[in-house]
Amino acid sequence: MDQADFLVMRGIRRSFDGTQALKGVDFSARLGEVHAIVGENGAGKSTLMKILSGALQRDAGEILLGGVPAVIRSPLSAHRLGIRAVYQEFSLVRHLSITENILLGQMPTGKAKWLVDWKEAHRLAEAKLAEIGFTGLDVRTPVARLSVSHQQMVEIAKAAVTRPRIWILDEPSAVLSQEELKRLFEIIQKLKQESALILYISHRLDEVFEVADRITVLKDGELIGAARPEMLVGAGTVLSVAQARKAVDAGARFIVSPGFDPKVVDWCLKQEVAVIPGIATSTEALMALGKGLRVLKFFPAEELGGIPMLQAISAALIGVKFLPTGGITPANMPTYLRLPMVFAVAGSWLATAKMIAAGDFDKISHLAAEAVAVVQQERQTGEKG
Repeated sequence: MDQADFLVMRGIRRSFDGTQALKGVDFSARLGEVHAIVGENGAGKSTLMKILSGALQRDAGEILLGGVPAVIRSPLSAHRLGIRAVYQEFSLVRHLSITENILLGQMPTGKAKWLVDWKEAHRLAEAKLAEIGFTGLDVRTPVARLSVSHQQMVEIAKAAVTRPRIWILDEPSAVLSQEELKRLFEIIQKLKQESALILYISHRLDEVFEVADRITVLKDGELIGAARPEMLVGAGTVLSVAQARKAVDAGARFIVSPGFDPKVVDWCLKQEVAVIPGIATSTEALMALGKGLRVLKFFPAEELGGIPMLQAISAALIGVKFLPTGGITPANMPTYLRLPMVFAVAGSWLATAKMIAAGDFDKISHLAAEAVAVVQQERQTGEKG
């Protein structure tokens, strides 16, 4: 645990009907940061955050806030601890006004305690919206008449009333335009400046790299790792020696090329930088092996177009930094290669990355040789047909 970590979740487990959604996940975050949590569908992102917000109970594990064990049995107990969540499914009462939703349960009264002071209520609602940089709405308007993006602003203003220390934003950009997204990011930065912790769940990685201070990756209910965005090399395509040089200068340990370019390969070998070229034919595979390369990247049908960014980040977090690539499509790929072949010679990029990180090159070389044999056999079969 880092000394500055305010939120610590240790060994969090949760199952649904015998299926483990979280398998002993450890997670930590600091006040005054935007911490993104990413992963494919089913990775466990929302489950972990629902446990933190009190919407779900953990089967095992502990949660610490400022070093003190936290008991979170419901959303109400989470609110009392300064934790608020804004989900894709809003918790607004649609037939009530903006004012009534923002101040629900906290409406001001006048001298007669049983009567609402509506003038003061509307003023408070407008002030709370202004705090998050949102003005121009008539707070007397029923929420049902608002656009989805405006409803989201009301949801955030409602949560802001209690000034939470921890915000959970679950896929907040799903319904927003670019202009609305820009406004949301401004709100997030304002909350960050107020020393709040913002937990940002998203599958849109371009947004994550723009807004996050740290990124945690989950996969199949397990923690892959966490890092600052600038530590993850993964925002370009190596098509030339110049781009390969730039990637290495940025800290890349492995270069992944979309095709087999002898110049890129030779430069990397001369610089003693590991290079993984994209192989589209058995001839290219044999040329690469002839140059002494021990790791080759093939293109199975389900991976056409390059390495998914999430897999790239996952690989980087276990010690392999590289640039994700693309460029090959079913249209320009020979027919005889349209089959479920190995990707990065090991079934998946992450599996290969783990072997690379462990230095298990003998196994990778063996798999590469097998892959080349498959390519040659398929090619020969196609030519005979």
